[in-house]
Parts: sequence; C-alpha cells; structure tokens
Amino acid sequence: ECLRGFLDTEFDLFAFEQYPTWFHNNSLLTLAEAGQYAGADAIEEYSRFASDTSPYVKNFVPEKLRTSLKDLVQVDENGICSFLIVVVSKYTLDPTTARSMTLEVMAMSRLFYDPIENYFPGAYVYFAKGYLDFVFGDAFNTPQTK
Repeated sequence: ECLRGFLDTEFDLFAFEQYPTWFHNNSLLTLAEAGQYAGADAIEEYSRFASDTSPYVKNFVPEKLRTSLKDLVQVDENGICSFLIVVVSKYTLDPTTARSMTLEVMAMSRLFYDPIENYFPGAYVYFAKGYLDFVFGDAFNTPQTK
C-alpha cells in the first residue's frame, strides 16, 4: 500500500504546481543545518532555492541514484511510510549572482508519506557536513549578493 500510493503520486521535488496537493499546512521539511519549513508554500520556497528557478543557478541536472524503493520503505505504528531517497545533482552557478563554478551535490532525504490521507507530512534533508557553510559563505558570497 505504501509503495503503490507513493508511486501513484508521481512525486517529483521540482513539480512545484503539485505542492498544494502533496503538502498540507502541517507538513514539515526539516533541514538539519537550517531548521524547519512548515506548509506547502514554505517547502516550495526552500525547494525552489535548490532548483533551476534559483537566481544563483544557471543550470541544474538532478540524477536519482539507482536504488530500489521497495527495499527502503519503512512503516511506523501509525501507518506512515518513509522512503530514503538519495539524489546527486550537478549545479552550474550563475556568475551574475554567485561565483562561477560547477558543484556536484549529494542530498539524502527521508520522505514521509501518509497513504490514508495521500499526502506528505514531512521530510528530513541532509547534506554533507560543511556544504551549506561553503555555499552561503563562499559560493553565494559575492559582491553581487551583498
């Protein structure tokens, strides 16, 4: 039930038009280094920052690592499913708003899915230690952004 429901949503982090369906006001995205984003609008705002709609990104290529979702599904006592998703993305930064560079970034997420209500109550997102410090302290820290 979990895997089928999840796959039926056709979840795609960058299909922003679906956020009001997938995330409710009580949905929480937790980024270990930066805190929580509550509700569809806040989650979308964060996600857009990590997409090609960001003013800092010139080109963006996400690539899901080849994993079997079936083997990564967990179900808690309330019937909430969680999936471990690992994505490696290649970002070419926009030199008009950031330092001219290309980054390969690995992100690991634990995405929670409620098959009864058919929505995502939450997610945890993890980046390599020091990654966000580097991005905000160096890559995006330019005269154009000050």
